[in-house]
Amino acid sequence: MSPSHTSKSVNNVPLATNIANLINSTKVFLKALTRWTKKLETQKSISNHYVNLGNDFQTVVKQFTSLGIDMSNMRNVSKELRFILEKALKEEPSNESLDKYWPAIKEIIENLLNTIKLKRIELKKLVQEK
Repeated sequence: MSPSHTSKSVNNVPLATNIANLINSTKVFLKALTRWTKKLETQKSISNHYVNLGNDFQTVVKQFTSLGIDMSNMRNVSKELRFILEKALKEEPSNESLDKYWPAIKEIIENLLNTIKLKRIELKKLVQEK
């Protein structure tokens, strides 16, 4: 398998582009949460940002999987984030409300991004071995 082939998904979008989309949707999601505390975002808009993040995440997971990288350790990321998000959004929008859930949200997002980084390294090694 050539490096150019391993950098593509089934739909021919480079993995790096899909990862950039995931990082961007993560930033948008986190900014939206802080805007929610000021009532500048609604539960519905937060939910939409979460869905976009989830879609970008699934695209990256599928792409890594199609390239031979095991992504089973990331299977529950969306569920974990949704669980915390649902709890947070039941609260009245405020900094205090978000502060209760921010450490868990931050941990999930950091783990997601760090794991993606490690998977890119794993993929690079796999390509070099072939």
